[in-house]
Amino acid sequence: MGADAKTAAAAGVPSSKTFFPRPRPSPDERRAPGGQPGHPGKTRERPVPNAPPVVLSLKTCPHCKTPLGDPCDSSSHPVIDLPESSLLIFLLTVHRYKCGGCGERV
Repeated sequence: MGADAKTAAAAGVPSSKTFFPRPRPSPDERRAPGGQPGHPGKTRERPVPNAPPVVLSLKTCPHCKTPLGDPCDSSSHPVIDLPESSLLIFLLTVHRYKCGGCGERV
């Protein structure tokens, strides 16, 4: 008459759901995280800037207000801004400084 109490139908659960989850594979059987061996990698192409570059610099240390000299390094990355009618792509360069007063890299 009725279905067994241990079946999905008896509990009103769709057959696609499992009552008893499968046991987790042992660490030796699991796949390594990230890209799998032999799988070709994909990288997004760097966009070509269509606007003048924007440079961010500091004059004084934000921690102790000591005047800063020349930057000790910088990093650049493309920024894609969505203005109302078109894409604005520019190269953003952020200068970093080492403060002579407190020694912080800012």
